Amino acid sequence: MTHSAAVLGGGIGGLAVARYLSRAGWHVEVFERAETLPTSGTALGMWPQALDALDAIDAGDRVRALGSPQHRGSLLRPDGSVIGTIDNRNRTAFLLSRPALLATLAEALPDGTISFGTPAPALDALTDHDVVIGA
Repeated sequence: MTHSAAVLGGGIGGLAVARYLSRAGWHVEVFERAETLPTSGTALGMWPQALDALDAIDAGDRVRALGSPQHRGSLLRPDGSVIGTIDNRNRTAFLLSRPALLATLAEALPDGTISFGTPAPALDALTDHDVVIGA
């Protein structure tokens, strides 16, 4: 028996859960009010634990390939003085843009999974789904 899920929101959480469920054999529909995936956005740090989660949905290698490895860094005040440093010698974090992460999560979804330009339907319109996930 195939299960079905409606995911309300096509951001990082929504696309990650859609990818996970789709890989597990679920029929998934993602409702995203934006017209397309974004083409600009901030850089995100993918820490080792996040990469472990991305590996579980077969996206970790692509994130590593697209990202820039970061072994250490510093948090600075506006005047340039150091608040703290991060030294990640054992496991590397990767920086990549939010659009690159979203594209990576979306690329393995079956065609038609994401309905762009579609606000979340009312819950009573989703009764044919086994689960509804707000993301």
